[in-house]
Amino acid sequence: MTSLREVVSASLRAVATMAGLLFGVAVPAGLLAGDPATALTAAGWGLLIGTTGLWAHETAHLVAARRLAGAGAATVVSSGTTVAVRAPGLEPGHALTVAVAGPLVGGAASLLWLAAGAPAWICCGFAAVHALNLVPVGGTDGASAWRAVCRLMVRRWAARRGVTGGQ
Repeated sequence: MTSLREVVSASLRAVATMAGLLFGVAVPAGLLAGDPATALTAAGWGLLIGTTGLWAHETAHLVAARRLAGAGAATVVSSGTTVAVRAPGLEPGHALTVAVAGPLVGGAASLLWLAAGAPAWICCGFAAVHALNLVPVGGTDGASAWRAVCRLMVRRWAARRGVTGGQ
């Protein structure tokens, strides 16, 4: 199965939830404002940009992991409305590349919609979400990148001092 197909099939529930949230807010807001067409258009752009950004983000993780560590190195997992790529056992340098690839590609995919005439505030909003994913807290890609950097630093420190063994 191709990487994108794996990500799309695993993310159907997350995309459905995103659609429900966007249109669930847009319809009442548009009716209250007396302009449902504008609200629905914005929700449509949001769903399109959010979905392609999600797919690009997770596919970038998957492709990077498989290119760096082999075809069986990574899998797509979904749990409820969460989609993630698991790639255990990567070398620290590879783990860093895989962690950063998703937010960079997802943010770029979100901004590419500007060329199609999408509203800038929606494109930039989704790009900002991808950028915030690089903040090293909790289960974000930034936290994975930070762990990889720490592992690299420990390995370099140990190599300089001639320490061997262990992880």
